[in-house]
Amino acid sequence: MTNAPHTRFRILLLSLAASFALAGAAGGAAANPTNYQPYVIGERSLGMAGAYTAAVNDSMALYYNPGALGFASTTAVSASKSIYAADYRRVSNGFVPAFEEQYSLRDLDTTNDLSWPSTLTFITSFRKYRKKGFSPRHTIGFAMLVPYQEHYSFRIKLRQAGVADNQTYFLSESYRTLWTGGGYGFRPTRRWGFGLSAFFSNQRYRRRFDTNWYNVPDDLSVCGELGCGEMELVESILKLKVNSVVIRAGALYRPTRNWRIGLTGTAPSILLRPISEGKLDQTYGITSTSDATDVYTRMYTDDYDLAVAGFQPASVRLGAAFVIPRKFTVDIDGTFYFPMSYRRIEGDAVADRLADEPDASPRWFDPGIVRRIEHLPTGNFNLGAEFLFKYGWTVRTGLFSDFSSAPAVVAGSSPQLTRVHRLGGTFSIGHRGQGHDITVGVIGTYGSGHASVFHPDAARSPGEAAFQPEAYTDRAIYVFVAGAQQAIGDKAKEWWRKIVD
Repeated sequence: MTNAPHTRFRILLLSLAASFALAGAAGGAAANPTNYQPYVIGERSLGMAGAYTAAVNDSMALYYNPGALGFASTTAVSASKSIYAADYRRVSNGFVPAFEEQYSLRDLDTTNDLSWPSTLTFITSFRKYRKKGFSPRHTIGFAMLVPYQEHYSFRIKLRQAGVADNQTYFLSESYRTLWTGGGYGFRPTRRWGFGLSAFFSNQRYRRRFDTNWYNVPDDLSVCGELGCGEMELVESILKLKVNSVVIRAGALYRPTRNWRIGLTGTAPSILLRPISEGKLDQTYGITSTSDATDVYTRMYTDDYDLAVAGFQPASVRLGAAFVIPRKFTVDIDGTFYFPMSYRRIEGDAVADRLADEPDASPRWFDPGIVRRIEHLPTGNFNLGAEFLFKYGWTVRTGLFSDFSSAPAVVAGSSPQLTRVHRLGGTFSIGHRGQGHDITVGVIGTYGSGHASVFHPDAARSPGEAAFQPEAYTDRAIYVFVAGAQQAIGDKAKEWWRKIVD
């Protein structure tokens, strides 16, 4: 029992919070580790839609095919960055109100400004000269890559019986991956090149879930000055940091002057468990008011340290390119990803704490957190072309896929990751001169699939599963600028020689 001023304060606090675990909105495509190619990255490869395993001839070989490093003929620095990016998402029937008899299902949609992944790479080559014949070439390189970075949020508010925001919902998810590492390439003959690259991968995932509902009674005449009814608040902030090592090996074969064949293999990532961690902060509040003298309030706040895991599956990427030097290049790639499954959050910290502290927050808090990740075998393709014109002008274009390896979303008792298949296209115009390659272009993607939507107890039919599949779509457009500067690389090489000497 508490007094009226405290009750008024808590009611105000709860009414400003954001939506009773109403629509899990699918664990989130942005934070979906089962989509492997949401973006293409690099300088020249951006315009060619990532079709680069065999056509690669610059520092992005560290990422696409380390075996091509030995064919790089210069020291170079390259970088890419977007100048505009926007993303639109929709989950059909993604919001299920707590009082189904009063509201129909609502769509969740949002438009976000995105930060396009960026790259910064450096390579330098050197030879072991021979008096006669071909001199083997060695190349080393360093790269900082952001191959995946995304953020989105859904918001919705409902009004009941003249009460504003009697149901509110807010879900925000962000996912970012930073790769830092280097590689070595060796070209023992004119036709063959081999290489190896290793990256330290830092993955960060953040999910915020704020929900609130206020059950207004049908007969408001019995309510006092403070009103009456029941109100619940749920707030959750989940943070995951997963560190791992990714190793790639590659080979490039040039059987003729015009043909290139590339092969890249990626080993399963190595989890660095001691420096991977997770954190869950949660708050649960309830206020029940019958009249001015019968008020009940309770607020729980709990923090949990989580044991987390994250893996990237093994993959094989094969590409073939046809090249007419200084005129035309076309490349087609196919990638196969092997199956894998793991628990992203080990154990159940909430249940363990409830066993020791019965007054901890309820077990059912934030039902949308996906704990187990399952990768099905899947594949992607990339097709790209480059046209070289007079005075150094270039046009690049291509198509690519980003198919999900998540299982089909079905009705069940636990949430599943969004299963969304995407297709993308690229077009860019640039200029290549002596010592530079500057490109401006646009990339567009379209994806469709299904999301896992949570239905609260009050809105479920008898025997209906808590999570139901609903249609999911997303569209994105990116404008980017990318470039490589050989002059900078040559200066860096000169400085390096001075240091060594």
